[in-house]
Amino acid sequence: MRVTSMKREENGAVLVIVALSLVVLLGMLALVVDLGRAVAIRRAMVNASDSAALAAAQKCALGFGSGEARTAANVTAEMNDANARLVSFESGPECDSLQTFGEKLVTVRYTTTVDYFVAPILGIDSQAVTTQATALWGPAQKAAPIPLRIDLGALTDCVVDFNSSEPKTCYLGFDNKDPFGAENDWSWLYFGGADGGGWNTTDCTSQAGGSGDPISFIEGDPFVKGVLNDPPPTYVCSYSGNAQDVVSALAGREGDILTFPVVDSVTYPVIGQGANLAWPVVAFTKLRLIAVYDQPGASQYCPSLQDVKNQSQFCLQLKWEGPQPGGSQPGEGPVYGMPAVRLVK
Repeated sequence: MRVTSMKREENGAVLVIVALSLVVLLGMLALVVDLGRAVAIRRAMVNASDSAALAAAQKCALGFGSGEARTAANVTAEMNDANARLVSFESGPECDSLQTFGEKLVTVRYTTTVDYFVAPILGIDSQAVTTQATALWGPAQKAAPIPLRIDLGALTDCVVDFNSSEPKTCYLGFDNKDPFGAENDWSWLYFGGADGGGWNTTDCTSQAGGSGDPISFIEGDPFVKGVLNDPPPTYVCSYSGNAQDVVSALAGREGDILTFPVVDSVTYPVIGQGANLAWPVVAFTKLRLIAVYDQPGASQYCPSLQDVKNQSQFCLQLKWEGPQPGGSQPGEGPVYGMPAVRLVK
């Protein structure tokens, strides 16, 4: 019998193995080169969207309106990625009306195309990278203010338009002996000691909160930073102090832009009796102090102080210079000249 040897045909096996290995190698190369590049571009796009949202929210908070907010967003996004293209921009009507209540948000969405270098060999030419960010803006909720309240009605008289940066000078009278008098726009507020205990309380019988020196706030050493309730109001106790000390301290701050608490005693009640009053603080604002006038010259600039009762009366000349940024903790109420912005997502 004749026996024939059988051999397995292995011709071309090496070629198949090399081809398969090449596909794997190209896939790994695409993963390292192209995917790594895509991840880096996505990181840049995240930064672009975040920065754009903050820039837009800042414009809204400063009263420039949605048109300039969109422009600021695009300019900022392109600084982070020159190829970033705006997909959508949402600011809502609040951006064009600073006095609108409620949450104020700006949302931007950007996209760019990542062109691959190696992946086209595998049939994948490019990929779209899209990112989105939202920023919140509103009244600053945290500040170390001058311990003199400014009535919301008086603040309105100081401001031409909350959407305008046109400067306007106003004169506000102060009479610590008559906190509810028609001529009085101001009174002491007690912010407490280093523990901040004078914030958010209606029990003003003992001026709870420590033994803070209000003059130090005026002279430029605000050691307590209070946080307002959200939504308002936050009650702060009145403080009985020497008006002449206030005049002397304020005289040293002429020319400075100062932070003041805004009181709305029309919408919210003033709680307490006599000198133990708790005032409803709803916001902070910033005004430039131009001059301080005590009696008898105060009545020349503040006609409401013509009835000179005592040396507790004085007049402040202030200038509104448009909204001034005041921090990174925004609330949901109306903006009274001191906005803040922060990234929320």
